[in-house]
Amino acid sequence: MVRSPGPPVRQACSVRVDVLVDFFVHVVVICALATVLTQRADLPVALLVACAVLWPLNLFIGALAKQDGHAEHSFTKRGGTIAVIKMARDTGFILFVMGSWLLVHPQTIVFPVVAVCAFNACFLLASIGREAYLSMR
Repeated sequence: MVRSPGPPVRQACSVRVDVLVDFFVHVVVICALATVLTQRADLPVALLVACAVLWPLNLFIGALAKQDGHAEHSFTKRGGTIAVIKMARDTGFILFVMGSWLLVHPQTIVFPVVAVCAFNACFLLASIGREAYLSMR
């Protein structure tokens, strides 16, 4: 969504609306993927719950990073490896990959879903480590 120009209160509200809409998109995608996964594969409930919890993690960590102004955040830098990591975290890219995968081979959708969730789990651990390190400096 476009953030509205104007007084700081209006800007803050439009940012909140943007984050809430992004979260809503994540909820809809999680529900759709969980529906497809339960129809296509006999998966443990714990795996479905883990995927549902880890899926919107990028949004949450991104909101935290924006709150602290990206102070010393490694993902604000540019570079080859960082660009690949940023792309793997991009919601649009993830939705494109999931949609394409569902179109081409819906029976194996579990593989990219687990890959996204594993990536998000690693990103969560790296973010916890980064925050712990910065809090001890």
